[in-house]
Order: sequence, then structure tokens, then C-alpha cells
Amino acid sequence: MVGVKVAGSSLIEVIIASVIITAVFVLASLIFINVTRTSAGTVKLRAALIIEDLSIKTKESKEFVSKSYAFDNIIVERSIDAYEGVPGLVQIKFQARTVGNDFILERKELVYVE
Repeated sequence: MVGVKVAGSSLIEVIIASVIITAVFVLASLIFINVTRTSAGTVKLRAALIIEDLSIKTKESKEFVSKSYAFDNIIVERSIDAYEGVPGLVQIKFQARTVGNDFILERKELVYVE
């Protein structure tokens, strides 16, 4: 058994492989963090667009009553209140929440009702 050479990796090859594996894990972690952060922003943007659409439809139809709307995983509550006793002025408040009741977005508007 004296002249038998065993095949193996040199120290440099092991270090290079470790650097490559570490770089891949760092890159994967950055992508995961970016996707996680972006998805929350997407839900908020979608809720803002839904509220904008409901606001326009409310003013066009002049349907100033409190109501709840459900869109996939977003629930929007619309509440209508008189504004500080000023005749003809109402405050419309939209609140968007997830199905799990987590707050997403709130919007308040003042509208003059004739």
C-alpha cells in the first residue's frame, strides 16, 4: 500500500467551493427579502386602487350609505358620517383590511352633498 495515491480535493478547491456556495445563499436571501417586501407593497397598492374606484363610484351614484365590500383577500368598509354638524358636508371613510382583519389602508374624504 505504499505508493497508492488517493484522489481528493485540494484546499484551494474546497475554499473556492465554499465561497461559491456562500455567494449563492446570500443572493437567494436578498431575493427572498425583496420579494417579501414587494408583496406587502402590492397588496397596499391594490387596496388603494380599489378604494379609489369605490370613491369615484360613490360620488357618481350619490350612494352615501355605509357599506362593506369584499375583493378576493381584501375587505373594504365604507362609512359615511356628517362632518362636524356642517349641513350638506359628509365625511366618507374607507378602511381596507385583509380577510384576517389586518389593517392595510385608510382614506378619508369630505364631500359636499346637495
